[in-house]
Amino acid sequence: NACSSFKEYCCTPYLRNPYLAFVYLTIMELVPLPAAEVDRIRRQKLTMPDGGVVCLDWIEDGRKDAEVERVLFVASTWTGDALALPIRLLVNRFVAEGWRVVVMTKRGCGLRMPNPLVTERAFHLGIDSDLITAIEVVAERHPGAFIGGAGISKGASELRAYVAAMGKGSRLHAAVALDAASDWNEVIASVDDTLPAISPILAEAALLGPKQYQAAHKTRDVFAKFGVKNSLRDLVKKALAPSQGFSAEKSELFMHTCNPGDMAGVAVPLLEVLTINDLLIPPKIVEEGMNMHRANPHVINLTTRWGTHALRFQGWRARCWLQQVSCEFLTAAYQQRRLARA
Repeated sequence: NACSSFKEYCCTPYLRNPYLAFVYLTIMELVPLPAAEVDRIRRQKLTMPDGGVVCLDWIEDGRKDAEVERVLFVASTWTGDALALPIRLLVNRFVAEGWRVVVMTKRGCGLRMPNPLVTERAFHLGIDSDLITAIEVVAERHPGAFIGGAGISKGASELRAYVAAMGKGSRLHAAVALDAASDWNEVIASVDDTLPAISPILAEAALLGPKQYQAAHKTRDVFAKFGVKNSLRDLVKKALAPSQGFSAEKSELFMHTCNPGDMAGVAVPLLEVLTINDLLIPPKIVEEGMNMHRANPHVINLTTRWGTHALRFQGWRARCWLQQVSCEFLTAAYQQRRLARA
């Protein structure tokens, strides 16, 4: 009853085609934003033990920390920030519902609000010390608040891995994973083989930070100089895996370490939202995700037939269904926890 949006999803007719939806997303990322949308963000930089920097982008709401009862921690997209379209839609809904929202921008990521890479170590594909530290900082700033987590695409994979690994020690009281991949080897191979036009775009986006670092510091060629035929396999082999201490020959092992692991460890409510019409995640991996609730009663699966990766618009006016689902679920989890503590 608390999550009425679970009952129905009516995809926007002109965005049923996943390729058209991807083009729509790409175009929208190029549209200039109102100044107010950017000015409300306050960036907090966290310096990691190795010197790397992770950013927490807080959405200012004029309240004191002690007045906040609900906090949303958002793990952004592939290389996105708080201003990526899917993240903006999510953020705006939760802000309107009275949540305090903070978005984590990974090292070397951020398209509209760049977080320059300052170390040879690039971002990770799964859970790492950067993510754990960022969540810990948010939890310490709001010790008495309910902290929900939401991630889209790569961010969803990160949060899924976090709650699975942390178990009862999770600082997130509930989480939503929107279009998370459970096997990076399968996903990257699928994108390279079936989407040769999209794979180079994703690879180049991930290389912006490393290339800028190389140019600024005039270091040895840690990151490959890619040509026209960029691929995600090359990205992992020649850039991401080596930056995490894995040789190119062990890049598949690196990707295996990025997978979420045993879902039996999840000890907080976790909503998994997937679509069988996903442009990037192959059907085999979607099917595995659809069955994760069988491994753990804390996991709830919600799968749509239409929509595509990171996007679920409904109605002719293209209203975001994912923000509604996420907000209803985390609000229900907050209310349940509040009643349990009363």
